[in-house]
Amino acid sequence: QRGGAGDTAERSGGAKRLSLSASTEAPPPLFFDADQSRLVGVHNEAVCACRGSPSGALLASASRDGIVKIWETPVVTSSGGGGTGDAGPAPTPVSSVFCFNAVHALAWQPVHSRMLLCGTAAGEVKVWDAATRSVAHEVKVNSAFPLVASIAFAATDVFACAVTAPAGKTGCVSSFDAGTLQPLHNIRMDPPVASTALTFSEDGSLLISGGYDGIVRSIDMRTQSPLLGWQAHLAPVVALSLLDADNLALTLGSDGKLAQWDMRKVTGKPLVQYMLPPLPPQARLFPPLSDLSVSQQGFIAVSSAGTYASVFHSSHKNTLARVGGHSKPPLSLHWVPRRPLALLSGAADGTVRLSLLSREPPALAAPRGPL
Repeated sequence: QRGGAGDTAERSGGAKRLSLSASTEAPPPLFFDADQSRLVGVHNEAVCACRGSPSGALLASASRDGIVKIWETPVVTSSGGGGTGDAGPAPTPVSSVFCFNAVHALAWQPVHSRMLLCGTAAGEVKVWDAATRSVAHEVKVNSAFPLVASIAFAATDVFACAVTAPAGKTGCVSSFDAGTLQPLHNIRMDPPVASTALTFSEDGSLLISGGYDGIVRSIDMRTQSPLLGWQAHLAPVVALSLLDADNLALTLGSDGKLAQWDMRKVTGKPLVQYMLPPLPPQARLFPPLSDLSVSQQGFIAVSSAGTYASVFHSSHKNTLARVGGHSKPPLSLHWVPRRPLALLSGAADGTVRLSLLSREPPALAAPRGPL
């Protein structure tokens, strides 16, 4: 899942997006406590995508095994967004979607969480309905390109699917009306390179595409025409996200670089180049499997080649925390909306975890008595 892969929690929840500015001050502290990490579930093969619903009440994960699993979890509310407290009870399974082909992309319908889109390696999107807890529709995207690499859902109830050839070099983007599930437009890039990551602007007027060629393109959804583009990476774009009222873009490339860009004056030089540890080897596959996600507080979670996710703050280039618990690299990440600093992660070992981070260090263990 790349794009919708990198959507912020507030985009999914319909709240106002955070505003960021460069800072020379120390980043806010952040801590991971293994006791605040819960095993959500297990797939038979690597997890390719995981996403929390805009309400924060439902969690979804998808795997190469062709199964999408959905869980229900109590929503933790917090007025301050401090991310303190207990991880709560383990999520309970509510549904499984059998797609019979690998699923690389998931996207929830914004705001009311009614619809979950599951993009498969057979070029179709299965539409899971949260009200009936079953698959309500199947959408064939484009018969010329059999693999759905990324899905993005706009606040305007339009969704876009990036479909590609198996090798990934060519493809197109198709948009659909979420109400009727009818196709709206086929958007071809010039040249017709495959898109590997998609995300929408806050108002849905712009579609941002990260390409197999490493170029990020901005597309006007009213005219389906490109507005700008720049060479962000020297390899396929793995994931991307917009920040600061769509003025900033974060891009992750399979070249191992994470960069922040000014969308108002793209010069080819990023505003921030983060000190990123190596990405998982799966980032060099197709579709590339690695991810980034941005929290409401500006924390960025990124996949790594270790058994942990690296967490940064958007205004600082150094790692703040590592979120572990898996036995192999995490390939998909998502800060769950309405759950302060709760990170959903799916890994190459097939496990899905929900970890609650904190602004305060873990409590010291009680001293042991005499032996």
